[in-house]
Amino acid sequence: MKKIYVFLFILGAVVALSACSHGKSKDVSGASMPEEIYASPDYNMYRNAKVGVFPFMSPEYARGAGSSAASVFCRQLEKNRVFSAVHLEADVPPQAIAEIAKAKRYDLVITGAVLYWFEGSTLEPSRVEQEITVFKPSSKGNRVLWRARLMETGWPVQPKDYLLGQTHAVPAPSAMTLVQKNAGKFCKMLLAGR
Repeated sequence: MKKIYVFLFILGAVVALSACSHGKSKDVSGASMPEEIYASPDYNMYRNAKVGVFPFMSPEYARGAGSSAASVFCRQLEKNRVFSAVHLEADVPPQAIAEIAKAKRYDLVITGAVLYWFEGSTLEPSRVEQEITVFKPSSKGNRVLWRARLMETGWPVQPKDYLLGQTHAVPAPSAMTLVQKNAGKFCKMLLAGR
């Protein structure tokens, strides 16, 4: 009988030690608003606006990241019904955006830049940094309504050794996953007002 109690005590101690050694894994930050807001009206009175989303500028080392990011932002705006009509535009020179917006009668234009783009691994975190601007095109000059900087970091999960086994390393989330989180934060800002 004593052997059973000793066995149960040791088993309980092993389980308790395993639970204590299990730390929380670092995950993608769950912030709900952009990290830096430079301009934002108190209220979004443009819910019925027709909006053109133009591909964002990309860093030299991550060509195509801006087009992919703009596409993700466009889908998030549609999914969250931030505006009544959202259209993804082709990549054009920045000086042509105002002319296209006027020709297509966009109420608002969304442009931006991918400032930093890094694909992580099982050893390094992924990181994305973007700056997004929403402006009202006008012949008298563009009026900036929203402007924000968004940053996301996604950490890998390191393998852990337990007394009864071990876990495997999980790579950092992709940079595109971080762009989706940034797009969600931007949509919340547009919907919430300041």
